[in-house]
Amino acid sequence: MEDSIVQSSKTVLITGSTGSFGSALAKHLLANTSHKIRLLARNEANLTSLQRELRQYAARTTFILADVRDRDRLIFAFDGVDEIYHAAALKTVPQSYSQVNEFIKTNIYGTQNVCEAAIIADVKRVLLVSSDKSPNALNPYGSTKFLAEHIIVQANHTVVHGTLFAAVRGGNVWGSRGSVMELWARPEIETIDTFGEDVTRFHLPMADWLEFCQRSMSGMRGGEVFVPHCGAWRLADLADAFSQHFHKPIQWFPRRPGDKTHETLVSEYEVSRTLKLNWGSVIEPDEVIREVWHYTSRVGIPYTAPLVSNGVRMMTVDELRAAIVRGG
Repeated sequence: MEDSIVQSSKTVLITGSTGSFGSALAKHLLANTSHKIRLLARNEANLTSLQRELRQYAARTTFILADVRDRDRLIFAFDGVDEIYHAAALKTVPQSYSQVNEFIKTNIYGTQNVCEAAIIADVKRVLLVSSDKSPNALNPYGSTKFLAEHIIVQANHTVVHGTLFAAVRGGNVWGSRGSVMELWARPEIETIDTFGEDVTRFHLPMADWLEFCQRSMSGMRGGEVFVPHCGAWRLADLADAFSQHFHKPIQWFPRRPGDKTHETLVSEYEVSRTLKLNWGSVIEPDEVIREVWHYTSRVGIPYTAPLVSNGVRMMTVDELRAAIVRGG
């Protein structure tokens, strides 16, 4: 039987709650469940702004000013929590080259702190929100997410405990903060600045991503990396669609350091333990790890090749223009 979303009332905590994903997830859960939501972030101004935005849900929301680098603060924040969506991360690729120490502290040590605090607080489930920059990592940001995934998987057997840990990997979430879709749509931006006509990226609407993460949280058995079904587009076609829609000229620039031609959601090293399910795909833990906590395998269609952005159907310029209109 396929895993399904469980709708019973819970206390859910979101780290990185003021980011584009964290705030969208909070609104989604508040609108579609009866859960109590704890919103944790380190930026006071952003947290205050989100609190004003969600004031209609004041009875079900708690706002916590904290940094995932502070394990003791997390232990306090996690007390009484059933599920944690760990979305807090530094994620800007160019910044990861010049600020690599900060990326390590937040993305790697912060994830380790979340795991340890969750075990101490007896949280039932923890889901790491990862990235397609993790497989075959080319830049410091991707490398920190790659290690964060391994920390999450290993957390299932570090000690005897009742907490399950898993991760989700997403592609380019349409309109997320800092994405080209969000940037090019700004009125003050006069040109579509882009690079690499042969570049491809996965396409993932935010609404689909939120539903997928919720289902992955409910269905985890511990140690998985879940991957959604994604479309894809060529960066040149996306730039063309935005240029046509907003009547802005395109300017081409050299590719930035650390930018891949194509992104990967399932690497060649993970193919042998990846299954396609009705609602997504799952990379199951390897044999050495699954023996430790007696992981139960799923039934699905085995992968035969990596999942790379140039290997799926490309959206047309017209389809991308329609996505601009509907917001993904």
